Amino acid sequence: MMYHHVLLATNGSVSARKAEDFTLNLCNNGSTELTVLHVQDDHLCHYGYVDQLVPGGTKEDFVQYVLEEQQEAGDRILEEFTRKATTHGTVYKLKLQRGEPAEQIVAIAQKEEVDLVILGGGGVGVRSFFAHRGVADQVKKMVSCTVMTLS
Repeated sequence: MMYHHVLLATNGSVSARKAEDFTLNLCNNGSTELTVLHVQDDHLCHYGYVDQLVPGGTKEDFVQYVLEEQQEAGDRILEEFTRKATTHGTVYKLKLQRGEPAEQIVAIAQKEEVDLVILGGGGVGVRSFFAHRGVADQVKKMVSCTVMTLS
């Protein structure tokens, strides 16, 4: 099947890197448009007790630190993809978004009118796997195009 516009959502995990490689091979035909998305999750409720964990600092300082670390990690993920895509000779556009991952993936998929969304199947560990699997399941329910999950 020929796809016209593919959205690759990557989080830098092992399965996401496999999805990146698969996507580069799929889109290497010169006629498939590729958008690559990394979403930085800004829902930081799991840092609710940071005042007790970080003596001498405030929750706001810690959250700002986490957001800056996420930004640097996102930049590294997209830079690594850029190196791979350049080697492949694949044309693409990069997007770095902040928000809830499934919502951002769906918003970009709809805005860009993609006909395929590709995601990695989960990160390292059980918690990461199910968190990412939850994102994939949410995306599948909210988009009208094909969603492919690679492990």
